[in-house]
This record gives sequence, structure tokens and C-alpha cells, in this order.
Amino acid sequence: MAPVIHWLLNGQNLAALIAAASAALAFIQYRRNSIRQKNDLAQSQAVTAARETLALLGNVSAQDALSALDYSEPTAMRALEIHAATYETNPKAKFSEEEKAARDKIDVLLTRLEMINFLIDRGVISATDFESHFAYWLELLGEVPGRNPPDKLVHFSDANRRKLWNYIRVYRFHGVIELFKRYGRASSGTGTPEDLFVARQPTS
Repeated sequence: MAPVIHWLLNGQNLAALIAAASAALAFIQYRRNSIRQKNDLAQSQAVTAARETLALLGNVSAQDALSALDYSEPTAMRALEIHAATYETNPKAKFSEEEKAARDKIDVLLTRLEMINFLIDRGVISATDFESHFAYWLELLGEVPGRNPPDKLVHFSDANRRKLWNYIRVYRFHGVIELFKRYGRASSGTGTPEDLFVARQPTS
């Protein structure tokens, strides 16, 4: 015991011990603060994901667009088919007022999804949190169907999914593509929309 007391009474040794203890306490506090900050960030991301999803689903135009897609509403499906290059050269392919309104609502939906992807990119929203809120639509509308296990939500037909994704890619809604890619629901690589589309029911 005496050597230990003698060692502690040495000023240099005591100062070194105090410094080491202070460093250890500072490290413990840093770890606690880091864990608290991570927890606070996770909580903030979860709240923001819920809020942004509610804002998306609560937007009247976006809600109307999702409903039209969910029920394969014919006016909305035709609006997706008619592209600018078509109706400018083919008088028979012009939009009706109803089709214009349907397409405008789809554009609102896609633009808000691009904002969701931007917020995920910036770390404001957790990709996992958003997926938990939007899982139904990722499965129903995705360009790439699930395989293992296969999708159960298949009432939005391959033909209609093809129209939707042709529209998304032709009009360069890149944020929507990247958002669906995060969850394996959009194709990577390059090619035409037809090349990139994956059917649920392969044609024979």
C-alpha cells in the first residue's frame, strides 16, 4: 500500500492520473451525447417521415391520383398514354379536359414523391421509415415486381404499370425512379422504358 500512496503523492503521477480520468469521463460523455443525438435524429426522421407521408396522402390532387391508379380509372390511364409528341402530331390523340385534369393530378403526385426522395437524400427522412408508411404503393405501382415472395397486390395490371412507368421515364421524373430504386421497385441501368419494365406475368 505504501508504494501506491507514495506514487500518488508524486505530483506528476497525480496530475497524469487526473488527466487520464478526465479524458475517460469526457469520452463517456461524448459517447452518451452521440447516442442521444442518434436517438434524437432517428426520432426526428420518424416524425418527419410520418408527417411528409401524411402530407402526401392528404394532398387532394395526390390523393385523387393515387385513387385513380388504385382503381385503374380509365381517364387517368388514357392521360398517361398520351404524350406531348403524340398529341402534337396526331389530332385524334388530344387531351380532353378530364384527361388534362387527371394528368395534372398525377404530376402533383410524382412531384411530391420526388420531394420525398430529396428529403431521404438529405437525411431528413429515414428510407426505412418512409417504406413502412408507403409499402402498399411501392408494391402496387413498382416497375419491378417482387419475386421472393411474389407480390400479393396485383390488381394494378402489367399494362397499366407499363403506362405509368413509361410516363415516369419519358417525362424524366428521376427522383421518383430513384425513390423506387431504393426499395428494389425500379430498374437500374439504361434502356428504353419498355426494356426496363418487368412484367409480373411474363409473356409467353
